[in-house]
Amino acid sequence: MHGGYPLRILLFRMVTRPTEDPPEGDLATTTLAEIYEQQGLYERAVAIYQRLATRAPQDSEVAERIEALMAKIELNRDADERSDTSLVIESVGEPEQSPSAELAEAIEEDPEFEQWLGRR
Repeated sequence: MHGGYPLRILLFRMVTRPTEDPPEGDLATTTLAEIYEQQGLYERAVAIYQRLATRAPQDSEVAERIEALMAKIELNRDADERSDTSLVIESVGEPEQSPSAELAEAIEEDPEFEQWLGRR
């Protein structure tokens, strides 16, 4: 722990520090962060809490919210990776017959077409 924050939160703050001013301006409040969290915008919520943490580094509740949101972000990433893997597994299988092969089969079974070919 460093100044009340776990090391991984401090590292996350360094890596994800925005390069531009966020669109919220000075409206960074816990209410806005909670709204972002309810909308599933966890990264934005973390960014708001990080700004709040720089204003009040002694606020342990902000640090706890950051840690909880980071856990949600990680869970979502893991779930996304698992669903991507399952999509790949489901898509692997016997290849379906190509449309041109289906057409060739249908033509071979069509006696009228065979007669037409015979007249040519």
